[in-house]
Amino acid sequence: DPTPIEYTSGTADFSNYVAIGNSLTAGYSDNALFIDGQTASFPNMLATNFALAGGGSFEIPFMADNLGGMTLGGNPIAGNRLILSFLGASPSPVPVEGQGSTEVSNKLSGTYNNMGIP
Repeated sequence: DPTPIEYTSGTADFSNYVAIGNSLTAGYSDNALFIDGQTASFPNMLATNFALAGGGSFEIPFMADNLGGMTLGGNPIAGNRLILSFLGASPSPVPVEGQGSTEVSNKLSGTYNNMGIP
């Protein structure tokens, strides 16, 4: 059996990692911000690996769904994420069906480590 790898942080302190940045930091992809994109963000990937060496928790202010749309006062203000459709003569991006349920006027409570803003 192979010897398991024991990760160590050396002299680095990964106990409180905070990411600050733009849309790439937030996990914006497919023309929208949505849960799966946020989960696949590079800061979350880094934090997952930092945790192997004793890093702390990494909190993300997740969107409400995987559609990517947003509302203000219940009125849509941003479209859903795009997917590639192969139904026409050539592939083209089309929005995911449905209405995003992230209400942008809701105030989130708690502390967050991913402060990326698209």
